[in-house]
Amino acid sequence: MLNNLSDFVFKFKKTTVIVWIALLSGLLALSGQIGSSYSDSLTLPDSESKVASTLLEGFQASAQKTSTSSSSSSSSSSSSSSSETMIQVVFASTKVALSEAQIAPALQAIAAVDHVTAIQSPFKLGAKAFSTDGLIATSNVALDVDRQLATVPIQNILAVADKYSSSSFSIEFLGNGVADAENPSSSTSSEVFGLGIAAIVLLLTFGSLVSALTPILIAIVALGCSTATIGLLSNYFEISNNGPILGALMGLSVGIDYALFIVTRFRKEITNGNDVATSLRLAMRTSGRAVLFAGIIVSFAVLGIFAVQISVLDGLAISAFVAVLISLAAAMTLLPALLSLLGSRINRLALPRLRKTGSSGEFGWWSRMATTVSKRPWLWMLSVSLVMLTLCVPALSIQLGQANSGSDAKGTTTKAAYDLLTEAFGDGYLTPLTAAVTLSSKSTVVDLNNLTKKVAEDEGVAAVTQATMDVGGELATFTIYPTTSGEDDLTNQLIARLRSVTIPEATDGTGLKAYIGGGTASYYDLASTVRDRLALFIGAVVAVSMVFLLFLFRSIAIPIKSALMNLLSVGAAIGAVTAVFQWGWGAELLGVAVGPIEPFVPILMFAILFGLSMDYEVFLVSKIQEDYLRTKDNRGSVRRGLQSSAGIITAAASIMVAVFLSFLLADMRIIQELATGLTVAIILDATLVRSILVPALMQLLGDRNWWLPKFLAKRLPTIKLEDEN
Repeated sequence: MLNNLSDFVFKFKKTTVIVWIALLSGLLALSGQIGSSYSDSLTLPDSESKVASTLLEGFQASAQKTSTSSSSSSSSSSSSSSSETMIQVVFASTKVALSEAQIAPALQAIAAVDHVTAIQSPFKLGAKAFSTDGLIATSNVALDVDRQLATVPIQNILAVADKYSSSSFSIEFLGNGVADAENPSSSTSSEVFGLGIAAIVLLLTFGSLVSALTPILIAIVALGCSTATIGLLSNYFEISNNGPILGALMGLSVGIDYALFIVTRFRKEITNGNDVATSLRLAMRTSGRAVLFAGIIVSFAVLGIFAVQISVLDGLAISAFVAVLISLAAAMTLLPALLSLLGSRINRLALPRLRKTGSSGEFGWWSRMATTVSKRPWLWMLSVSLVMLTLCVPALSIQLGQANSGSDAKGTTTKAAYDLLTEAFGDGYLTPLTAAVTLSSKSTVVDLNNLTKKVAEDEGVAAVTQATMDVGGELATFTIYPTTSGEDDLTNQLIARLRSVTIPEATDGTGLKAYIGGGTASYYDLASTVRDRLALFIGAVVAVSMVFLLFLFRSIAIPIKSALMNLLSVGAAIGAVTAVFQWGWGAELLGVAVGPIEPFVPILMFAILFGLSMDYEVFLVSKIQEDYLRTKDNRGSVRRGLQSSAGIITAAASIMVAVFLSFLLADMRIIQELATGLTVAIILDATLVRSILVPALMQLLGDRNWWLPKFLAKRLPTIKLEDEN
């Protein structure tokens, strides 16, 4: 098949390039015209928080009675209007109690900012908007644009407020929209930085400017197509604002790597004296075939996220899948077309000091490393396994949840506002729980009041608001303020206790049914769902990958070994993320916030890493198997296979690490967590795992590496990474 594809692209190389240019231009134009519609809803179907959200959607409560609590949770609430942004404003005095005359000028100036539709005076909200000493007060600001369009108006609000601040009086703001305005997404700078570092690595690897820039060009075209496609799909699927950034992260890393493998083989064949058509055919049916299989595995791993059945994860899975698929398509069609056009000019603009002369498959550094490992395979295997398992330990204490604004960087208005509000109203003020209560014909106001009283008596509850009923008397709601913040595991324990003990006991026989919802409860439900389904998801992805490798290598040992190695890498990556983002090890150095791990990070990280690790596995083991089938010398095959592939694997890993690290600039916690975990995993996978642990295990197994029961050998189709003709 790949021979035919290679010949077709070679014959129609100019047409192929034109088609890709037209595709890129068309997608960008269409995306610009139609636009995007990203969504950050966290509610889960069939969850209690979703039931509460649905019940409250039609509830018409007094804005004056609920404004403080609803604005407090606006950053995480899923019930706000998609065409409106609500942020919270905090006034603070360091000397005397706030006065209406003191804040009135600032209120008027903020109200005059474009797109501001309303701003409430805390003096109209009453005592509940003030701290007990009167030094801190809070209110709301409403804008008539959604979060995506609110950045500039909020920046204008911040600028206006800054003019009225002094050493004794400050105005701070809180909300996701404010965080966006203070730290506008820098995904573009991440992509540019990542491409720049990747270009340097490629130049050092190839020693030729043309060779180095070819994979970069492929990645840029694929990135443009995938970003536009993800934007278009967001109009039809629920894709979060993190979707295009995740797509860029995945597309750049795999796109450059795939191109690297194929360009390396093409240059080798050109250097060996083959003509362009022959070199392209050989490159495509060896490295191209490995790239194809690796891309398929990554795609399957990412699509496996759909099995978890969490809508917000589905959108991220779509983004990653689109990016990988387009990058794979570009590597298999656009890249061969460019190589056909370049021919021997692929080695042009070589830098003499970086000119690559190649190394012997028998006597290179990696060959000597494999020989060293082969002398004491048990020692190397146990030592590296111990290191990897130690790195996995922090993952055992991972806490899934949402990091609040208290984790924001010092000096930001969101951090200042959070600190002021928790000082004034308590740790749980900004992470309230919303109770939605349905009443039956036998329910009474006394029953409802008894429910709020019982909830207020819980040791984890700081305060409960008075219940408010709708006009028909069929639905009521009240707000619960925990004593602890949403990041604290005690808040999770409170939610579980209210749902399973306190509320059922208080409503027994009353006809009342109460549901706990709100942003904090939504994150709790999301984290619980992830924990419940993670093991099944991991098992499914591992099983599918093992079956694929069984077909590919016709071996029982290779799929089992690969699954174990990949699980080690993923475990170490999650452990690193836990240590940095939850425990705070090196967090200040990296400039990241300390708090719980985003609930969907473990699943995303597993899917992505399991797929990416398979890239290296397929590339390395295919080289070893190719040599073994020719020589039947397992020890020599491991040594020569490692020598011939480890260099390119190291270069590919270096590029991935550069791309992943660059996305720490994105200022989005989930992306930062993924970038950190992926970086650690790829470094470990390309060094300790593929270069030491895998050779050690393959030396210990010997010829058993390639054993396949006869009954399976007769039934399994043969899939070769390299054609015989």
